[in-house]
Amino acid sequence: MKLLINFLSASVFFMSLNANAVSTISCLSQHKKVADDLTIYDSTIAKMISDFEQMQSDILSKDWVKSKLQNMFDIDQYMRKYTQTPYQQLYSIDETKSLLAGLCIT
Repeated sequence: MKLLINFLSASVFFMSLNANAVSTISCLSQHKKVADDLTIYDSTIAKMISDFEQMQSDILSKDWVKSKLQNMFDIDQYMRKYTQTPYQQLYSIDETKSLLAGLCIT
């Protein structure tokens, strides 16, 4: 159980770091389209995290742990799908590189 608690705590910490890093990078993008898409990405991830944090935290509750894992999975899947944005939005090569750098994927 202690291992699960440590895992969940570390996961929350690293997800927060990634969300904060992307916010900083999106402000620095040279391409308006990329900056706009990164802003959408940032706000969506922040909302997903915020919505979950509204729940009462109880690391000993199976329901809370299941909900936490589902939230982490949902965020992960959203992040993975967002890497397809350059192809769906017909980005240029420079815009694609900028978005992927903003998502910390290089």
